[in-house]
Amino acid sequence: MNRFDELAADWDDDPAKVARAAAAAAVLRDRIPLAGSGWRALELGSGTGLLSRALAADLGPITLVDTSEQMTVLAAEKVSAVTEAHVTACCLDLTAERPRTAPYDIAYSLLALHHIDDLGLTLEAVHDLLVPGGWIGIIDLDHDPGGSFHRTGHDAAHHGGPHHDEVIDHAHDGFSAETLTRLLRDAGFVAASVTDAGFVIERGEPPRPYPVVCGVARRAD
Repeated sequence: MNRFDELAADWDDDPAKVARAAAAAAVLRDRIPLAGSGWRALELGSGTGLLSRALAADLGPITLVDTSEQMTVLAAEKVSAVTEAHVTACCLDLTAERPRTAPYDIAYSLLALHHIDDLGLTLEAVHDLLVPGGWIGIIDLDHDPGGSFHRTGHDAAHHGGPHHDEVIDHAHDGFSAETLTRLLRDAGFVAASVTDAGFVIERGEPPRPYPVVCGVARRAD
């Protein structure tokens, strides 16, 4: 059982996470023309599906992908409860397995990419799962020199996380706009734009604000 399996049951009890997903959904709606689209959607690193729940009213069938089995089970239940569209949840690694529901019109993620080791392969896999002209929207941490975000903060402490001198498992300390733009372009995406997302994540004791970036790009027509 991985760390996120252990956290799944209580994940949505933190109102900050729910508010974060709502803010991320608002940013994606502002930068991608998904309102009322009915698009086929893929959420990468879906967790309990908070972002998909916030976007569900504008989407068609939704596929949730995560490597945590417990998160995936909860996501299927919770997203299905807020939409009449078909919901599929898959516990898999996109670099090794293709969801049966592909292709998609849009793929999106919220604070998932910085947990993925091989981002190049993962983003290439997402690119290949999109229809020509399909969109990708990424909400993730801005570059966090020193990785202080992943030392014990509010989220970890709320769930009985590690002590203050321990570091929560992660692969990247956030992404600068330049780095995320390059990753998207290298994966084959076009019209990549990475900007400040317009909200921050408060974490730590005392709370410290961590900026968030929004990356948007498309698969070529």
